[in-house]
Amino acid sequence: MPFLEICAFSLRTALLAAQSGAHRIELCTSPSTGGFTPPLNDLLTLKAGFPSIPVNVMIRSPAPDLVYQYSSEEMDIMGAQIEEFLKTGEVDGFVFGFVKDGKVDVERCKRLLEAAKGKWCTFHKAFDLIATEDMERELEVLKELGFHAVLTSGGKGTAVEGKEMLKRLVVLSGGLIDVIVGGGVRKENITELLEGTRARWIHSAALGEGGFDEQEVEAMMDVVEGFGRGLTWKRPSR
Repeated sequence: MPFLEICAFSLRTALLAAQSGAHRIELCTSPSTGGFTPPLNDLLTLKAGFPSIPVNVMIRSPAPDLVYQYSSEEMDIMGAQIEEFLKTGEVDGFVFGFVKDGKVDVERCKRLLEAAKGKWCTFHKAFDLIATEDMERELEVLKELGFHAVLTSGGKGTAVEGKEMLKRLVVLSGGLIDVIVGGGVRKENITELLEGTRARWIHSAALGEGGFDEQEVEAMMDVVEGFGRGLTWKRPSR
């Protein structure tokens, strides 16, 4: 069965997404930047209202450049953020990612994976900075590092445009890492993406004409749950 993860850029949208039935929340701030680390209290308030919903927290400081290069001091700050969230006992996982010279930045990733102490870790859409011809190789690197998931649009501007690469990545994942399909996912295209990629997780900010739209979440949940009831869920062949 597929699942729906909602990217919430504020406490308000996270609460609405949880109320609308989302399977998981990615909690962050700053939608214009792709997301930064949210306030600790946002997590605590969300979990107080919806204790059973899994919440993965974005760990990302304002980027000094466009390729997610951070100094040792900035990495220390992000490691400390992970420690603070872990102390609450409420966080379910973390979302972060680093790319260097068109490849997964292994050393920076290791630093935060170690700080996360075995919690679920998703490599975020920095993966789409990697050339599409190198994505299959770099997916293997993420597996070896121990990431549980990677969020990607298949190297394209939207998941629909990257559908063929996403399908290949799902096949190559071998069930050892989740390929989370994200990038312009809406109620109008979620069926196409589920059928075309057979990914287990779909990721959306659930944006309507006026911003976040809880009815968008409900509509996508109807589709996702329909797939779970009506289809035998198989990974695609090559």
